[in-house]
Amino acid sequence: MRETVLLFHFDDIKQKKELQMLLLSQKIRIKNVERSEYLKPLGVLAGVLEDLPSAPYDGEDLPTEAMIFCGLSNARLNEILNGIRQRKIKPIPYKAILTPTNQNWTILECYKELQKERAAIEAAQRTQHADTSN
Repeated sequence: MRETVLLFHFDDIKQKKELQMLLLSQKIRIKNVERSEYLKPLGVLAGVLEDLPSAPYDGEDLPTEAMIFCGLSNARLNEILNGIRQRKIKPIPYKAILTPTNQNWTILECYKELQKERAAIEAAQRTQHADTSN
């Protein structure tokens, strides 16, 4: 699979441009996913699954940006994440790696799972902070 990053709902033009410059400098393919494609499985968007006809999505957009990393090794993923920090690109809170499990999910399903994970992490951090404050 070719190294690809799927981008969803990037309205901040400066953030998107800086991110695209970083990814292109690393020779990573970028796919800016249109809202109408939100019902397609992530694997289809990444080019690893066959594209079957699906109705275009016409619902609400995601509330914030999301990125899906496809076909990147751990080392390459760390390079990209470090590059985002070093270049001080506005943080992207919802990120995932394409896996055999989530390649059949839509971004809407993946986003819900990412929201659950983020809530659990924040709850654990609050608990840890409360424990160290006492």
